[in-house]
Amino acid sequence: VVAAVALGQLAAGDEALGGAGDRQRLGLAVDPGEARLDLRGLAGGRGRGLAGELIDVELSCPPDPTLIAAMQVIEQVWTGSGLVNVTLTQFDQATHISNAVNDAHRAHCWRWSSNQDPSLAIDPVVAPPEESVSNFPNFFNEESFQLAQQALQTDDVEERTELYKEIMLNFAEDSIFWYSGYTATMVAVDPSIQGINGWLLPDGTLGNGFPNAFVTFTEVWIEQ
Repeated sequence: VVAAVALGQLAAGDEALGGAGDRQRLGLAVDPGEARLDLRGLAGGRGRGLAGELIDVELSCPPDPTLIAAMQVIEQVWTGSGLVNVTLTQFDQATHISNAVNDAHRAHCWRWSSNQDPSLAIDPVVAPPEESVSNFPNFFNEESFQLAQQALQTDDVEERTELYKEIMLNFAEDSIFWYSGYTATMVAVDPSIQGINGWLLPDGTLGNGFPNAFVTFTEVWIEQ
């Protein structure tokens, strides 16, 4: 399970900023004053033209100890950059989700991943935000949307893999997510219970243990 930060983006029709942000993504040198100006523009358009002012960002997280610990690291990294004033807040799950889909925060802590078909997790996120409430970053990339539509039209595994790989590369290019890591999971069983971590796929290959702490019991038995 990936703990991701969804970064609120410019809405459709807003002025898009280039310059420092583009060069940062390419790993090129950026003047600190210019970087501050560029980042303030991405933080909702507030303070354009005020080079040198810090960005005020509310980083929202549900009251989960593992997520809070991950977000505290991000808070330290952003604050340490000298570019951002971070306020870390906590809300109950329902309020947290509502704030995300309504763009109440510019940085949002989120668990987002799946071991299921990629279309189930990715397609709703790349759909137009006015049509898909699951597009929680409220960001739209036409190319990613069309790639997802193509993936729905084929059952060729290699072709679909390439299509979704391109979508993930677009996520990285658009910088709408910042992945912080994985939540550790553990399943404890009595030694006599066999097969929890050794189930087989139909082709005879070993299954992937218990991803997301979901246990498969189809090939579990008690050793007498």
